Amino acid sequence: AGAFRVDENLRIVTADGYPLLGTNGEPFVLASEDVQIDKEGNVYNEGVYINTIQLTNFTNVEGLRKIGDNLYEALDDAGAVAANARVHQGFLEGSNVDLVKQMTDMIEISRSYETHQRMASIINDTLGKAVNEIGKV
Repeated sequence: AGAFRVDENLRIVTADGYPLLGTNGEPFVLASEDVQIDKEGNVYNEGVYINTIQLTNFTNVEGLRKIGDNLYEALDDAGAVAANARVHQGFLEGSNVDLVKQMTDMIEISRSYETHQRMASIINDTLGKAVNEIGKV
């Protein structure tokens, strides 16, 4: 789940430089930058099969230990091989939330709330004055 690249040592790595691991737990070491990945996660270098990307579905999040930089280490029975997972080379899955729009909407709602709160306070003050004035008559 990320933007992978080939580093200067011909390893497939994440944007932060962490190596992508195969099903054997080892990083992918290539002969060249000519890489193809099929939908099952099989990695080919210059047309030759190298290994398969290790796809894991963590069914027990309690079995993960945080090690920093948004990275987790799987402990004991944290996960199993993901069923029906697909890899799409050349695609990067992003958030389905427009953060700027959400922040603008939140500010707009907050301002609207403050306006309504002030209006309620003014109405309350007006009713209080009316009750006091009627009581004087």
